[in-house]
Amino acid sequence: MEQPLLMTRKEVARALRVSERAVNKWAHEGILRPIRLPRRKHAIGYLRTDIEALAKAK
Repeated sequence: MEQPLLMTRKEVARALRVSERAVNKWAHEGILRPIRLPRRKHAIGYLRTDIEALAKAK
């Protein structure tokens, strides 16, 4: 089974072992690139590849 390309803020926080607030801060600072989901006003996802790269660099 293929893993989804986008992760939620909660999934990112769990994967990187940080708070959801830290994920928001990193997105605001440009460390993470948020992807707005189509047809959803406030829904944001993060690319799994970006998260994996950040986890390796951490």
